Amino acid sequence: VGDNIFADLGRPNADELRPSLAAEWGLDRPLPARVATAAIRAVSLDLGESLTTRPGAPVLDLALEQGGRSLPRVAAAALVAVLAAFLLSQHGRVRRALSLLSALPAVIMALVLVHGLNALCWAAIAAGGFARPAWFALPAEDHPVRTGVALLVLALSSNNLAHLASSARADVDRLLAAPFVEAERARGGALLLLLARHLVVPVSRLAASQVAALLGSLVVVEHGLGLGGAGALFYQACRLRDWPLAAGLAALAGVAVASASLLADLLELAVDPRSRGSR
Repeated sequence: VGDNIFADLGRPNADELRPSLAAEWGLDRPLPARVATAAIRAVSLDLGESLTTRPGAPVLDLALEQGGRSLPRVAAAALVAVLAAFLLSQHGRVRRALSLLSALPAVIMALVLVHGLNALCWAAIAAGGFARPAWFALPAEDHPVRTGVALLVLALSSNNLAHLASSARADVDRLLAAPFVEAERARGGALLLLLARHLVVPVSRLAASQVAALLGSLVVVEHGLGLGGAGALFYQACRLRDWPLAAGLAALAGVAVASASLLADLLELAVDPRSRGSR
């Protein structure tokens, strides 16, 4: 123990390390020079290196690696939320109940679902109903049930389901009142296919509007349920004060939100050529 104490006394302290670290990270330069350098590096997709989470690893590589795991979850949760809003848009009582449910924070909803599933499963096992399933003891077990719980929490905890359902109902009512729908109904044509084709654009726009809220909930859901991904990595970067990694993930989240809106616009141009004249 004594040797370790004397060894620690020989190490440089914070005051001695600060100048060298400031020079290494460029913090000794004027603020305009640092901002310009950061902008040039960002344009060249050089987001720096992780300081504490994975020291020396490029931020872009880490973000793309974990973002590839989170992207399908966000896309699936957005579609689930929007489709649920369209299906429930005509049921006022269900819509109000769902709105109250979606007001729960994501972390509380995840805890309720996980502990509820575990308690019900344990009660069934104790009663001799069935053997221990592979997904028991969530969230420790890596199982599709855990992924399903994560998607459900993401879809329901956006606190925006009432607005989604209202927007979905307005889109459906506007489409049903359109003259071409009335003409197709009078001819006895395939009305369901016509409605589905013209609802593609509203569905994509509503899904794109959910991406920002879903990315925020993703941090809590992935960390709380033990899922790997960009959200869990962002939480870890903030906890370890890894500011280059946290800033890089936040910047890429902004790119994801803008890309979702752009994809919705491109889909509208492809599906409805009439919209090109208004752009």
